[in-house]
Amino acid sequence: MKDFLKSLSKRLKGNIAGYENYHRVYVPERQSPKFDPKEPLRVYVLFQHIQKMLSGEITVIAETGYSWFNCQKLKLPRKCRYEFQMQYGSIGWLVGVTLGYVQATPKKRVMISCIGDGSFYVTLLDISIMILLIRNRQ
Repeated sequence: MKDFLKSLSKRLKGNIAGYENYHRVYVPERQSPKFDPKEPLRVYVLFQHIQKMLSGEITVIAETGYSWFNCQKLKLPRKCRYEFQMQYGSIGWLVGVTLGYVQATPKKRVMISCIGDGSFYVTLLDISIMILLIRNRQ
């Protein structure tokens, strides 16, 4: 394998475009500003709380849009699961997925589903099904 890779490297041209693109879009980690508990809840404050809640027993599911953008910044601990849908950017995906994920997971896991209000309204009826299934599961 070593000989093969050495021969292959002689035939290939160097290309650092991916490396340059990474450095072009990289945003260094920063501390969020301090907040006053009496002020209205802001998204960055909400995600600070979500970050503190994360453990290996939690699954985070992110809807497309701002929910996804903010969930991408979370630092997931070992065994914490993370699901998202960005291929089509379709809103309303998350509520049904949360229902299916809970039903398919043999062990009870804590779910954190991050969804926007518009996406939530699209699939509001699914919540009634969840309540019925959870009630029947107990």
